[in-house]
Amino acid sequence: MSIYIIILFILFVSLIIANHNRLLEKPLYYVNVIFLIFISTFRDISVGVDTANYYNSFIFFDSNDVRGVEVGWMLINYICRNYFNSFTALQIIVSILIFTFFTKSVNVYSKNRILSLILFVILYYYFNSFNITRQILACCICLYSLKYLKGHQIVKYIIWVLIAMSIHSSAVIMLPMYYISNLSFPKPIIVAILLSSYIIPNYIMPVLYETLASNELYSMYLGDLLLTRSDISMNLLLHTIILIFILYFSKYDSNYMLLFIVGVFFTNVFSSQEVIARIGLYFKLSLVLLIPNLKWKFNSPYIRYFATPIIVVLLLFACIIMLIANDSGVCPYKMI
Repeated sequence: MSIYIIILFILFVSLIIANHNRLLEKPLYYVNVIFLIFISTFRDISVGVDTANYYNSFIFFDSNDVRGVEVGWMLINYICRNYFNSFTALQIIVSILIFTFFTKSVNVYSKNRILSLILFVILYYYFNSFNITRQILACCICLYSLKYLKGHQIVKYIIWVLIAMSIHSSAVIMLPMYYISNLSFPKPIIVAILLSSYIIPNYIMPVLYETLASNELYSMYLGDLLLTRSDISMNLLLHTIILIFILYFSKYDSNYMLLFIVGVFFTNVFSSQEVIARIGLYFKLSLVLLIPNLKWKFNSPYIRYFATPIIVVLLLFACIIMLIANDSGVCPYKMI
């Protein structure tokens, strides 16, 4: 776990330096990205629950064995298998793609790129990329597609979501967002909806179970699907509290806020079903653009100054707790 502490330390030091000298923000951002790509690329196949599965799929690659519409992932494997014959090549290409789409987004829409990068790490997206690699890549492609959602360019938005679906078919959940991205609800209604997300799962899961049972693509997961409600996770509760805090005490981008609301609601509802709850990752990734652009409405300049750091520190503690619990199987870290 020491390598992850080093990563977090370097990122936060970089943030402090960049805040004192804005000219250093861009070079420091890219230095950190290169370091993160290096750590991700040269990890052993024992790091990350699914890394060994990706390795086996690569070694025994069969172009005729494609799940759903995930031809994009097949193409990446095909290129790395036939032109490089190296699993390390696959890991570096995927890592570069993840940070390419992430960087394209934060360069345009984030007022603090290093803070966005820190959020990508402490929200556990980076560490999840060691495990659910395809889905994190699809999430970053969908994050990039938001530029077309905000620009009301439906054709380009759909094209990029389809590209994300070619990596992981669950990205289909982002298609309806074009039509609901401009919806607006009174704040009390949003809070009521969020609170209901802790109550309604017991009524939704039986119906969902029956639906999945009839779907060949996802019925394979039913063996791990239990129709029980898990205890409320402190991490989910933290995200809900942060959402409500931002909702009432800041000026925010409505598109990113709506995505975050949907993500928190979806994750809460399916909190006992990890495979399904992961779909919420597509929406909650908007937090890396939402937080750096917040304008707090507090009268006190001290509260305005410390509001964002407090949120970041709370998310950092949640990240460290997840690392200690070895979430996604990323500990201990070993290099190839």
